[in-house]
Amino acid sequence: SGGGGAMTDEAKEVTTDLVYKAIKAGFRHIDTACQPRHYNEIGVGAGWTKAAQELNLSREDLWIQTKFTGLNAHDPISRPYDA
Repeated sequence: SGGGGAMTDEAKEVTTDLVYKAIKAGFRHIDTACQPRHYNEIGVGAGWTKAAQELNLSREDLWIQTKFTGLNAHDPISRPYDA
């Protein structure tokens, strides 16, 4: 990821592609987190959408797990959610 917790365009594209390939390979559980230095939920959503459209899957076909860390674990400037 880039400085300040911002995900680069390249990292978003890589995440999208990996999630897409995983779902096409049969994976149905995606584990992510709302931590901008490590994870890319937008890329997960884009990969899921691409695979779901191609494979005619519904939302109920996939288990998506996410986590939030405590407010003190994030830089207040790059926190990915409102306090």
